[in-house]
Amino acid sequence: MNKHPSAENTRDAAPVDEPKARKAKPKAAKRTCIMVLGMHRSGTSALTRAINLLGAELPKNMLGANLSNPTGHWEPERLIALHDQMLAEAGSSWDDWRSFDPNDLGAQRLRFYKAEIARLIDEEYGSAPFFVLKEPRISRFVPLYAEILRRMRIDVRYVLIDRNPLAVIASLANRNGFTMGFSSLLWLRHELEAERATRGRSRILLSYESLLDDWRQGIDGITATLSLDWPVPDVKWQSLLSEHFATDNQHFAASTELLDAD
Repeated sequence: MNKHPSAENTRDAAPVDEPKARKAKPKAAKRTCIMVLGMHRSGTSALTRAINLLGAELPKNMLGANLSNPTGHWEPERLIALHDQMLAEAGSSWDDWRSFDPNDLGAQRLRFYKAEIARLIDEEYGSAPFFVLKEPRISRFVPLYAEILRRMRIDVRYVLIDRNPLAVIASLANRNGFTMGFSSLLWLRHELEAERATRGRSRILLSYESLLDDWRQGIDGITATLSLDWPVPDVKWQSLLSEHFATDNQHFAASTELLDAD
């Protein structure tokens, strides 16, 4: 004879609610920064504008065109001001050929500048998934930016551009009145710091002169080496870049033969 189950057995037999699966937190949208590094007067502006024409976003507040660069600098103006403030606080400046160590600021002030840089990047580029950042001063403190962008979960690809130093020296002499020796040290500091800090990272090194001679080869090199898919269709950017590089703003040129002989 079947017996009715006891109350205890009934409780045991009752279906148990499965714990609700936790909803996965939405992942932050992937963001990629193309960072252009190089000495002042080395073609960083022309390269940055080219990358912008390929589909990378520019900052909202930019240093505009002036007599020294009539086509525009394409640099984030507020970050320039912050960098100058940071350098000055550490006893340095944009035209200091000596090395710069952000740790000299002290832990508290360094935290402040890290937070300010992150804030300005967010404000200047918003939620842009693909943007270009160029500010020659960064060449002297790339590791600082690498740490900040990593914490912001922004993937960074580096494009280092150099120019015949004699052309850079001539340009700085015309604009700033710098001597050849001083400009040489300044050029060397920016070049060496940027190269050393980006070793082992996703990067490409370009020559400004080679880019002007054959910009298609230069852009193809960036595309392949950094594994990039440009937002702008090929047909469109081919036309845009052809027009962009047709305007030669290289006012001071120097041959490699002259460099070798110097």
